[in-house]
Parts: sequence; C-alpha cells; structure tokens
Amino acid sequence: MEKLAILEAMLFMSPNPVSNRKLMKAVGEHNSNKIKSMVEELNKIYEERNSPIRIFEKEDGYIMNIFPKYAEYVKSFALETEITKGETRVLGYIAKHKGILKSTVVKRLGPVYEKIKSLEEKGFVKEEPDGRSSKLFTTKKFKDYFGDMKDL
Repeated sequence: MEKLAILEAMLFMSPNPVSNRKLMKAVGEHNSNKIKSMVEELNKIYEERNSPIRIFEKEDGYIMNIFPKYAEYVKSFALETEITKGETRVLGYIAKHKGILKSTVVKRLGPVYEKIKSLEEKGFVKEEPDGRSSKLFTTKKFKDYFGDMKDL
C-alpha cells in the first residue's frame, strides 16, 4: 500500500507527466508493468468512488487529471498555466521592454520563437504586426497573473 501511496502522491503533485522510469525508481520497482498495474489499481479505486479524477497514460509518462467533462466546472479553480523557466525569461524581457520588436527579442535572447508562440497560446503575450516584423506586448492576463510590474 505504501508504494501505491507514493505513486499517487507523485502524480498528484506533478503538473506534467511523470516518466515510468521516475515512478519505478520512487517506488522501488524494476518492472514497468508493475507501475501500469498500480495505475490501473488507483484508477479502479477512483472509479469505485465515482471520482472525476483518473490517471492517464501519455507518451512521456503518467499524469493525474480530471475527466474532460468536469473541466468546465472547475476551470475557475485551476492553477494558471504552467510557465517554463525559459518562457519566464522571455516574458520578463518582453514585459520590461513594452512593445518590443520580435526580431529584437530574438537578437537579444536567441532563437526563442517557440517560447514566444507558447506564451501567446497561454495568453500572456500578444503580437501585433509592425512593418516586416511584429511587436510583442504583455496582455491583461499577464497583468492579472503578475500584477502591475511598475518597477520593471
């Protein structure tokens, strides 16, 4: 039962999928099929309780989440989108240089196109055309999430 609790705790705390290898190491197992059966056991417990929580197998590991049909009821309670360390660096640079050209960000920080795209998808940055390039601005979501940032 202790191994099952450790596995559940790891998945509960991780916002990203946890690899099979990490789970095996944490619970002291050397067989990935054992992890799979432990996940199935936890899912059976959740199902018996009629819980909206399940553990899903992804390409890069396992993740604990709720069934999509319950998402609309809890989305206002969910934590904001996870921002990576690299994205935080790019976001800070954009916030400090309000209305900065995308090309300037790339010159200063390197090839960060994917990070900028991810920040746009997450709603923290908006891009507006400006000649042959575009300017990057922070959004209302950025302000709501981080505050005014007047000291930047």
